[in-house]
Amino acid sequence: MKKVLTIVGFIMIFAVNMVFGDVIISEMCDPGTAYQTNRFIEIYNTGDASVDLSGWSVDAIINDGNTVAETWNLSGSIASGEALVCGDNDNTLYTCDFPVDWTAYTSWNGKTGDGAKLYNGVTLIDNAGAHGNFENKTTQRNANIGTAVTTYNSLEWTSTATTNYENATPGTHVCDFPAGSSPLITLSEISLSGFSYIDGNGPSAEQSFTAQGINLTANISIVPPTNYEISTGSGGSFVATNPITLTQSGGSVGVTTIYVRLKAGLSIAAYNNEDITASSTDADNKTVTCSGSVTAELPNAWINEIHYDNDGGDVNEGVEVIIENPGDYTLSNFLITLYNLTGGASYDSETLNNFTVGNSAGIYTIYYNITSLAGMQNGPNDGIALSYNGSLIQFLSYEGTLTATDGPAIGITSTDIGVSENGTGLTTTSLQLTGSGTQYSDFSWSADVTQTWGSANDGGSQTLPVTLSTFTAQYLNSKPTLYWQTQSEEDNMGWFIYRNTVEDFTSAEKISGMLPGHGTTTQPQSYIYEDVEQLQVEQTYYYWLESVDYSGTLHHFDMVANVTIPHPNDPGQNITPPVAYEITADPNPFSYTTEITFAMSQTSLVDAAIYNLKGQLVKSYDTVMTNADEDVSFQWNGKDDSGKSLSNGVYLYSVKVNGKDYATKQLILMK
Repeated sequence: MKKVLTIVGFIMIFAVNMVFGDVIISEMCDPGTAYQTNRFIEIYNTGDASVDLSGWSVDAIINDGNTVAETWNLSGSIASGEALVCGDNDNTLYTCDFPVDWTAYTSWNGKTGDGAKLYNGVTLIDNAGAHGNFENKTTQRNANIGTAVTTYNSLEWTSTATTNYENATPGTHVCDFPAGSSPLITLSEISLSGFSYIDGNGPSAEQSFTAQGINLTANISIVPPTNYEISTGSGGSFVATNPITLTQSGGSVGVTTIYVRLKAGLSIAAYNNEDITASSTDADNKTVTCSGSVTAELPNAWINEIHYDNDGGDVNEGVEVIIENPGDYTLSNFLITLYNLTGGASYDSETLNNFTVGNSAGIYTIYYNITSLAGMQNGPNDGIALSYNGSLIQFLSYEGTLTATDGPAIGITSTDIGVSENGTGLTTTSLQLTGSGTQYSDFSWSADVTQTWGSANDGGSQTLPVTLSTFTAQYLNSKPTLYWQTQSEEDNMGWFIYRNTVEDFTSAEKISGMLPGHGTTTQPQSYIYEDVEQLQVEQTYYYWLESVDYSGTLHHFDMVANVTIPHPNDPGQNITPPVAYEITADPNPFSYTTEITFAMSQTSLVDAAIYNLKGQLVKSYDTVMTNADEDVSFQWNGKDDSGKSLSNGVYLYSVKVNGKDYATKQLILMK
């Protein structure tokens, strides 16, 4: 009896071990795009019974199978005919059953010696550890392979190139085993998001997923939700179909791409968590959850400056764009597309997140690109389109019009800006919008204007609300002193100051109440603010400005100023006091207007005022910050602060430097 029991026990153990061979490594993928997050290893159960994966593991192998690059500790069970995926927890292209943080290990990329091994405990079950033939490819176990091997066999594998997961099938495996498995539908995605369009500009841009099936007894039916539509064709071949029927042949449906978009004509709203459902007789339904939105009108943005041709080799070819409230939008969704008359086709494009950030003017920010758009066509009839989320904002052209045949301007005829560059101009001039306003139609195009990339056009004569030209910080009078100047202001009620110990506005502290602005003005205005708080020595502080208009809307400026608080014993603090060079009033005596002028030997805060002989203040001026050797001037027209003309006589003009009296001189008014 003991011998019988021993034999039976041996047979039982052997039977259990046979199940090991029913789970195999079925696919390994190293895609050409974002491989660190989107590569994967798949296992598949070729047996007729479910297998408990407790204690099992998958190793990603490099160096001809000698080095483990990553390990996935498996759990749960794998059903007969089921494929499970080991991958990175940040992947966006497939459902990952066993995710790990794989991005730190960059070497596993399908090159010589890379592969995978499958273990139950310490027992090697399947070996693909020295495959090394799937860089930028997916490699799949042949359908006739149903048994695991402990010695790698290259004849069992077929590799196919893949850039964005075409030909890859994570989560499903075509295999002759097991016979009689349950019908299975596999979708490449479980969710799609980011569908959007501007009200009146639908439908949205397309996204896609793939569907396939095995062991089917009926066709696959794919039904869209209420606000989305689906098609097996893309672009001009998109035909909304409900339902889409995928016909099975021999129990299988091959990989089929399904294109999805948010329907046109929807109201402004969010359209989230709506399911596309795929079903087939006796198969579990599979879904793709769609989310998107229809938003309000297009952003207020426009093309502001262009340079494409000059004498000799073209230099500084580029495009400049202005956006109102850019913080409300995603810069990468703005796209500049260049078009050529030949065929009306696009030949280059660039998103605005790759543009250089220029000056800000209140709620408006300038962006320009004179690097990656080099090679702009020289005309005639060449165009530039500005779009957001695929919706066209502008389609302009120079030296004639054209009709676009692709891209965001497809089917649209351009608007000729009416000015051009003939190839004989300077490398330093461009085509620019000039004038004053808050939208494209307020301006007009001018040619042969000196380039002002990132700044207001036409040497600064183009005006936008609150054009900030200067923002600096100096350590003066034992405190950080901020100075800023605007070239123009529109509805500017005031300013707030923010401070941080790191260059990060999002965590900065507001340190001021509202400082009065100058409303609407086209004249330059200067401001000074002293940070009087006790600050840490030898610490650098960063400052930002925020303006508020009369409607209460806040506008953040990207300019940042910084200053380091010196140690009190720093020898640099024992500096020579500033000296004013030749303070004069000319003319003196005067009848209508006189100008008080001087220059300082170093950066200083300067105040000027006019007094009568009784010591009464009659005229005051805003404090200004002057740099070393920079001319400073104050004009006086013989009137007091209320605008009242003063009588003839002797007056005193007084100058303070850094808050201290510096000089007082006589001034004679004779009308």
